[in-house]
Amino acid sequence: MRLNGARMVVEALRAEKVDTLFCFPGAAILPIYDELYLHGKGIRLVQPRHEQSGVHAADGYARISGKPGVVLVTSGPGASNTVTGIATAAADSTPMVIITGQVGQHLVGTDAFQEVNISGMIMPIAKEVIFVNDIDGLPEALGRAFHLASSGRKGPVLVDITKNVLLDSSEFNYRSKPSIPAYRSRHVAKQKTIEKLGKLIANSQRPLILAGGGVCELKAAQALASLVEKSGIPIVWTLRAPHLGIRNERLSAGILEFRNKNVTATKAGYAFYRCDLLIVLGARFSEPTVGGQHKLLPHAKVAHVDIDPAEIGKKIPVDLPIVSDVLPVIEALQVESYTFHDFSQWIQEIHSQSNNRASFDASSHQALRLLQMIQNVFCNPVLFVSASIYKISGAMEYLSSNSFKTVISATGNGCAEFALSAAIGAAIAKPENNCIVICDTTEFSRSLPELVTVRRENVMLKIIVFNNSFDSDLSCYLKEYETRISWVDFFKRMGMAAWIINHEDEISAQLASLTNCEAPALLQVNLLGL
Repeated sequence: MRLNGARMVVEALRAEKVDTLFCFPGAAILPIYDELYLHGKGIRLVQPRHEQSGVHAADGYARISGKPGVVLVTSGPGASNTVTGIATAAADSTPMVIITGQVGQHLVGTDAFQEVNISGMIMPIAKEVIFVNDIDGLPEALGRAFHLASSGRKGPVLVDITKNVLLDSSEFNYRSKPSIPAYRSRHVAKQKTIEKLGKLIANSQRPLILAGGGVCELKAAQALASLVEKSGIPIVWTLRAPHLGIRNERLSAGILEFRNKNVTATKAGYAFYRCDLLIVLGARFSEPTVGGQHKLLPHAKVAHVDIDPAEIGKKIPVDLPIVSDVLPVIEALQVESYTFHDFSQWIQEIHSQSNNRASFDASSHQALRLLQMIQNVFCNPVLFVSASIYKISGAMEYLSSNSFKTVISATGNGCAEFALSAAIGAAIAKPENNCIVICDTTEFSRSLPELVTVRRENVMLKIIVFNNSFDSDLSCYLKEYETRISWVDFFKRMGMAAWIINHEDEISAQLASLTNCEAPALLQVNLLGL
């Protein structure tokens, strides 16, 4: 079948079963828009107010749907505006395909109008960058992009297409999962390696599992929960993988994150410090998880399971490196008849620590109490979305592990513009769930244009703005400015519902209003008044 390049892009999207496209129009990609109009039936076009927001929305969509988020932007500033969003997706291993337009091949390298070397800019942070300047290479490039984005250690892949390719015609032969030399999309640990891990566990008195983002997929999460229940090995979590359905709360020591210099300030920190075997599953020892404490494993041997060999031993010396998907390792440990010790004494030692949570100031405790009330009034799974890992981590320790679906946060990049945009994508992916955005004034003010997207797409978000910026580095400068802002008035002028909480006795009534509202709504919380 002979097609032009723009039609090839549309047909590739259909072949990959793409149902949502986050896109912002421009001259270099108008041929694709024409073909989407004619042949893009079933593909929803969501236009954000800014290209960075579109990438964040695709990020949220991918995390909830399990499918790659797909972004389409034009050349020049359209492409360069995606950099922060791509860096965020790369840091959190989010599958994504970004299609950018480029000036015609005859103009490349001439500093033409809206010519930016986006391939060179993105290459250090993306999983792969593919520059297409020949129509015959387009089908393979698109198939390669989707395959790379959604296999192995997932991540963003950029496809930069010159305009002449979109207008030229050629035969369209598309392969969804093309063969890529020297690329292994799946790693499975050898049986001998699994046996070594089993022996380490059998000889351990104080083992501990550290679960990260690599176990977030449903099958891996379910298998891990089963393994923990069967073996009785206690578990701690990174911020990417909170709880994941562990029913026996005694086996969960909480979220591992070191904001305090005292390594044993929390149960998770104490277990990390005291364990004699640390089994790391799909975690990469990021600074929010272990901070500068990665040298404080005086008693432990370390077995690290990760699909990306570059992460193993990068920050912590490893005794047993296992390059593999986490699922086959977890399943193998369940199937094999390994003899596990009774770890009840070790679990008792962990829980003898009086504090399971990091310390927070009074205002933070007020925020956490409010979040506990939120989980009680929303009956459907709730998606908490926050730009800052430190805002959500405290809440995760206080909230029940069975009351929400998942947490979306920019754990690797901490981007302030992330929350609202990612929530748009998450809510589009799972409209049946209650999606709650948690942010402070600084984060919310930097995402204001996306309220137009919320209104235009009728995205059912519940936005909670803590009007305090206690966690903001700029709070001392912004306090006077922020006290003059009423986000409620702003929201209402856009034709959306909004309420405000100034005092504790208003919480129940305003939460009830937020819960019962069947449209996008905002709740402004002035914590200083609580």
